[in-house]
Amino acid sequence: MPELRRLALLLPLTLGLAGGGALAAASAYTTLGLTGLADFGPPAFSGGSWQDGVFAPIAPPPDAYAWNTSPFGLTQASADLALLGAVAPAPGAPPVPVSGAARASADLAGGRMGLAAGTQLLPVTSASGGAVSAFSAANVSAEMGEAFDVLVPFAGGAPGPVQVRLQLTLSGQVLDAVNDASVALRATLRLNHVAEGTAGVLQQVRSYGAGLVGDVITLDATLVDPACSASLGVCGYFFSVYGALESVGAVPIGAISYAFVAAGDQLLFDDGAALRLFVPADAVVTTVTTGQARAWVSAVPEPSGPAFWAVGLLGLAGLGLRGRLR
Repeated sequence: MPELRRLALLLPLTLGLAGGGALAAASAYTTLGLTGLADFGPPAFSGGSWQDGVFAPIAPPPDAYAWNTSPFGLTQASADLALLGAVAPAPGAPPVPVSGAARASADLAGGRMGLAAGTQLLPVTSASGGAVSAFSAANVSAEMGEAFDVLVPFAGGAPGPVQVRLQLTLSGQVLDAVNDASVALRATLRLNHVAEGTAGVLQQVRSYGAGLVGDVITLDATLVDPACSASLGVCGYFFSVYGALESVGAVPIGAISYAFVAAGDQLLFDDGAALRLFVPADAVVTTVTTGQARAWVSAVPEPSGPAFWAVGLLGLAGLGLRGRLR
């Protein structure tokens, strides 16, 4: 009996920004391997990962049938895996190549995420004449989160509502070679520390099956708990955002279903998700970690006028607004 080789592929989404207190982070996760009801030798793996500009090659052992890489960075993380193996399609037949590829990336500075996975299925005839198979399988995910300080003009009295909009624009393709349930893409978009939602968390999760995906996920929310200074003429707010892409589905291997991209399926979302944050035109938005702006945040005014000088005064006076917002 050929050995059933199973890949216990896990898909951890680990930034954990639901509480609203996490700082900037980006992660990418890829797992790739060979499985199925067929005899084959271990594949050769290649690839590596980038974490904030530092490259790390992979080094799987020579007898590995599966491998994963999971880089984490403050602003940038990516992972790229490829494999090449071989299997005899029938007893005594010459080996036939079987391949696979998996890629994931998250660029917090640019507000972009991407996924790609390509797999292959090879029908195989066993020594007893039965039809079995060998195939490559993958899991991929990308995620990123950022915490912001927002300053808006304040003339005294009760501060007015400050509204923000978070959008995730998707572009890519899900190719399903097995059935409608075997591969899908799931996208998650979240705003933390806002008036809407449950316990200050507003979230949308959408899944996409086979076909071309071009969609926009939008969250509209009102910021809460301002720290205001009438003498400086500003109110400060804290909130955070989170976005993620992940491969999901149900691929049966024996009696168990796994969330694989497998057996000829493909996800084609290279650089396929763009994050945008829209704020009021008179707001100044900076990251909690560095005090810098993000290019994917709109309506930040030119460095002149009352709002800009208020930012400088806050830094010089050391009034602790940022500590209050955290």
